Amino acid sequence: MEIPFTVKETAGVLRSSEPVEVGLPLPPGVADGENHWAVTDETGNAIPAQFKSLATYPDGSTRAIHAVFLIDLEPGQSRTLTVVNADPWTGPKLVSEENGKFRASLRHLTLWLDSFQRSRLTLYQERGENLWA
Repeated sequence: MEIPFTVKETAGVLRSSEPVEVGLPLPPGVADGENHWAVTDETGNAIPAQFKSLATYPDGSTRAIHAVFLIDLEPGQSRTLTVVNADPWTGPKLVSEENGKFRASLRHLTLWLDSFQRSRLTLYQERGENLWA
């Protein structure tokens, strides 16, 4: 299954690693909780993304999926992307949990949030130097 959709920059601003969220409906019976998805760009390359099922039909198949990913857009640019059935993503997740801390990787920056001390936030640069804690 392939589901094309368009992302458009409308404010006239350069977007670098801009978070995008999209919800997509699915027809009954085509996907279950075991399906794996990917967002692909215009050339078919996968964009790191995370998915979750939003709802199910009475038969247990997935009614809608929610995708979150990062994208670069020039001012006024539109990009047509596609959600496809895919092998499980083996690359890094946008957000992951490691040793009781949540890690968000945004290209050149890494953000850590300690799940036990929710007020503790640490920001690292790509080279690992602590920028702010």
